[in-house]
Amino acid sequence: MCLTKNQTATFLASEFDPGTTGYLIAVAVDDLGCPTVFNALMGDEYVKFSTGHHANLPADSAAALIGLITSPICDDTSSIAQLRFDGFYYNRLGRVLALSSIPDRASGNDTLLILNRIGGNLGLGTLPLPPIFGLLYNDRENSYSFSFTPSTCQIVSSLNNSFPRTVPRIESVIPAGRSGWMKLYAFDGDVPLFGASIIANPDTATSAGAFASGHNLHKLTLSSAGVLTIPVFPPNC
Repeated sequence: MCLTKNQTATFLASEFDPGTTGYLIAVAVDDLGCPTVFNALMGDEYVKFSTGHHANLPADSAAALIGLITSPICDDTSSIAQLRFDGFYYNRLGRVLALSSIPDRASGNDTLLILNRIGGNLGLGTLPLPPIFGLLYNDRENSYSFSFTPSTCQIVSSLNNSFPRTVPRIESVIPAGRSGWMKLYAFDGDVPLFGASIIANPDTATSAGAFASGHNLHKLTLSSAGVLTIPVFPPNC
């Protein structure tokens, strides 16, 4: 996609890959198709699910750094390029993430957790999420551990008594009128993660205390191990 200095572009993901849930990656490149230092892109997405979850989520960005200038990762003979989120080529990505302000389900709130992994070769396929460990906290600072093992690069699931499996279950940890939060990270190793949460409540139109919204997950610590391999295509402009 070629954009002029002040140009915008809007499109439906369903027009490109209907029926598929995932995430979009945008990389600024030069006239060879090689990643370049151009930290002026911005964007966001509007998402909605048949469950009633909907939100406007800003892009989760990583700035290109001095490493791309002093040690280029691509030239006119390259067919692939590695994006290294190590603090030298690009900003580091999140390692330990936090989901804040989890409302109680007893009041009709349904919190959707979206968790993604960055890594792999986009010409072949992304790496799956590793086993995830987490801690759920209520508003009295009591903590309850949990873990789960996804099989794909993205997991989309509502927080309920079945997921994640805490003891006691989440609706007992966060009862009516209360709130909590959780943190998540890879059980073994330094794995870059990002994600979002979206809250749906059917009473938003009739109750002043009911809300529906979404936001990206907070980054508590950063990873230095993020590597993503992308194909190199010279732009047609």
